[in-house]
Amino acid sequence: EHVDEVFEYVKLNGQGLPVKTWWAAENHVSLRPKPDTSSDDWSIDCAGWPFLEDGWESCANIAGSRSYSFNSGRRSFNKIHYFQRRRWVRSVKSFGADGI
Repeated sequence: EHVDEVFEYVKLNGQGLPVKTWWAAENHVSLRPKPDTSSDDWSIDCAGWPFLEDGWESCANIAGSRSYSFNSGRRSFNKIHYFQRRRWVRSVKSFGADGI
């Protein structure tokens, strides 16, 4: 069994409204297809609660210095940040060469 993951990214404008949404790997430029989140297979990773908002984490500059990006080493949420993301995960059963 292994875990699939995909990140839902949102860029907000100055009023806090979404202007762009995309799906990618942990690296925001490695685009991924949107998962079928209507199925029970996928769930939002809320590890880091209570520092997250419904699984959302945020950063001030998505491609900036380590202290302002998602690569800061901690998951936290700040509603004034322009970039937000949340991690969707699902477990997938792995089958060996014999199909078991």
